[in-house]
Amino acid sequence: MGDWAHIVLTKSLEDFRADYVFHAGRLVAQDGELIVPLPDYTPPEASRRTVRIAPPTTARLHLAARGTTVTARIMQMRPDSTYTEARTERLPVRNGAIDWESSDLCLAAVFERHGRAGTVGYGLVRNALRDGAIAMTWAHDSHNLLVLGRSPPPTWRRRRSGWWRRAEG
Repeated sequence: MGDWAHIVLTKSLEDFRADYVFHAGRLVAQDGELIVPLPDYTPPEASRRTVRIAPPTTARLHLAARGTTVTARIMQMRPDSTYTEARTERLPVRNGAIDWESSDLCLAAVFERHGRAGTVGYGLVRNALRDGAIAMTWAHDSHNLLVLGRSPPPTWRRRRSGWWRRAEG
């Protein structure tokens, strides 16, 4: 007769918890627990191996700069919400690159994943990670490859054997 709704019911919008979750009109989760078995699923082959770029080199993760300091735009994450704030601050330049590693910042790099333009976008983020790095191709806007790291890029390169292979397929 019509389409079935997907609904989440909660007792409080201030302390949001999914008390009841309905999928296609059927109760599937209650009090934070899945109450139905998930069906087996194998992704179609066409959806795999969609990252068509070479692994990033250390040089691609190097923020070249001249002088002794630069004014950089910073995306500051808030620990209590998903909102971010734009900031600017002075960062030192060492050996021809912005020295973000000596601060509490993370480097974010977004690589065009389809091997067409080969573009990379960079950003500096505060309050994202305490250490290490993460990479993913799942994002709300483009599904390009996002790499976010607290440690210097050479460390990402040494550790890339795991995440890069997973990102490729």
